[in-house]
Amino acid sequence: MRYINKLTIENTSDAVNASINSELTVSTKVLGTLMRFKSEYAGKIDENTDYMFRCGVSDEQKNNEPVEFILDYDYSQQDVEADCVLALLDTMHEKRFSFFWWSF
Repeated sequence: MRYINKLTIENTSDAVNASINSELTVSTKVLGTLMRFKSEYAGKIDENTDYMFRCGVSDEQKNNEPVEFILDYDYSQQDVEADCVLALLDTMHEKRFSFFWWSF
């Protein structure tokens, strides 16, 4: 299952800090405008379920132009029977969507 979202944010310290969960980034109030940022977290939820969370700003940003902040959360489970896929997706969504929502 994958959640992905793109946020267009004015490239000012106040706008960036107000739009992105501060636990994901270093404060831009200290550093100035944001031109590039990338982060990736990957691991296991349990022995059969993996996750990867990526967030960041494109390398193509220019000083003082709006930035496009990308949130990309993937998780997968191995060895799932075909007739169990829809129920598994419902369960994953119930358990995992809150993290995606927390990130912005």
